[in-house]
Amino acid sequence: MLSTIKSVKEYTGTDLYQVYNSITRRQEIVNRTLEIDPNSGITVNDIDADFEARAHIKRAQSIIEIFIGKDEIDIDNPSDLIVLDKMVSYQAAYMVENEDIVFQQIATNTISSGGNIQNFDRSVHAPYIAPLANLAARGLSFKKARSFRTGKIFQFPKITKWRHV
Repeated sequence: MLSTIKSVKEYTGTDLYQVYNSITRRQEIVNRTLEIDPNSGITVNDIDADFEARAHIKRAQSIIEIFIGKDEIDIDNPSDLIVLDKMVSYQAAYMVENEDIVFQQIATNTISSGGNIQNFDRSVHAPYIAPLANLAARGLSFKKARSFRTGKIFQFPKITKWRHV
């Protein structure tokens, strides 16, 4: 996993362990679990804050990997790995309060209720990706434009001047 609980706290100041160790967050998890499976018999004391924080980071990392178009294992450049660690940390901190929005929001620019008109956003960054993660993505080396030298457009044959041979 690219990011850790410690790096999220270092880059964003958000302590995911404390967030998931709080009684209100534990109760939210229990309520969500009981909605899915009422016979599970889970209680607030059964929730492991460390496991939940790591699962939260894993969800944030999967969103960032989809956003950049590469998996963690495909990236070799150390500076790109540092930028991706920051991006996952920013996304994890963003998702602490906005996780439901990230997974359930539709991407629209405008919604009119009178004529039932919805304009869908083509950039699709707004409700899903943390703004700081979007800014950090500009620093990835594989996202930058590159130029390739292809040679001459017209390949004329070389004419040998026999007088200089």
